[in-house]
Amino acid sequence: MFPYTDREVAWLNQPRQLSQAEIVARANRLRAEYLGALVAVLARKAAKITEPLARLIERQRMAAELNRMSDRELADIGISRGEIEAVVAGDFNDERVPHKPVVAHNNNQRGRLAA
Repeated sequence: MFPYTDREVAWLNQPRQLSQAEIVARANRLRAEYLGALVAVLARKAAKITEPLARLIERQRMAAELNRMSDRELADIGISRGEIEAVVAGDFNDERVPHKPVVAHNNNQRGRLAA
C-alpha cells in the first residue's frame, strides 16, 4: 500500500543489524502512514453519512419555513401549499409563467424584458 523508494529498498536489502533507534524510527514512520490512510478512509465514510443527513435537515427546515407562511405569502413567491413538497424536493417546475430572457443593451434599457 505504501511503496518504498528505491533507496529504501536497497537499504532494506543490505544484510546488517538494525539498531533499536532505526527500528523505532521506521516503525513510527509506518504507523504514521497507516494512521493517515485510516483517517482519510474514515473521513470519506463520515462524509457519506453526514452529507445526506445535512441535506435532509435543510429540506425539513425549508418545509417548516414554507408551511409557516400564509397562502398569500406562498402565492407571492409563486407556489401553492400543495407544491411545497415538490419545491423542497427540488422537483418543482413552474410551467405556468412563460420565461422571457432579460437583456440589457445600454444603461437606459437595463432590466427590461426582451420582446
